[in-house]
Amino acid sequence: MKVTNELLAGLLIVAVLITVVGTIVNSFRIAQLYKSITGYAATDTGYVEVNVSSNVSITLPQNTVDFGSGYLKSGASYVDLQSNDTTVPSNWENTSIYDPSDLILENNGNTNVSVTVTSNVTADEFIGGDDPQFKFAAENNESNSCVGTLQSSYTELTTTAQNVCTNLGAISSANSLKIHILLRVSVGASTTGKEVAALTFSASQA
Repeated sequence: MKVTNELLAGLLIVAVLITVVGTIVNSFRIAQLYKSITGYAATDTGYVEVNVSSNVSITLPQNTVDFGSGYLKSGASYVDLQSNDTTVPSNWENTSIYDPSDLILENNGNTNVSVTVTSNVTADEFIGGDDPQFKFAAENNESNSCVGTLQSSYTELTTTAQNVCTNLGAISSANSLKIHILLRVSVGASTTGKEVAALTFSASQA
């Protein structure tokens, strides 16, 4: 049998096709084998990130103590006006509405804070007289607000920072204090008109 060039060419084309098809099939099988050996992960890990910053902040929802107007009664040497007592003292001749109230201090930040208070004047500079006194004391306005040292006894207000509470909480149900003010008006006190003292409360992270 004579082998023609056309026959050889045809056989060559068939051989090439068989080789290409075989290569494709083998590549697919190898890929499947690789998958079966290594596998794909059944689980993976995701991440949630957050950076919460501390916010030191205090506020005074009640920021004024007003003892009104009046004078020391004749024969009296002094009278103590207190913000937590709305009864007119016996030695005080009141000439206006007498309805003082405490300062209310609140931690409205998100971290516990240490609180101090500073006055811009001393008792002598504020009210003067023979025996002037200008004092403060702190009390929890909500139970367990101050979980540190609370200045619960009357302490003289000065131009130097005084401790109020070393650790005031930030939880909304336990984060506020009452600040009581005691002002002693004595013989010789200033009678030049309305006197005003400014108290600065400062907070730092506890």
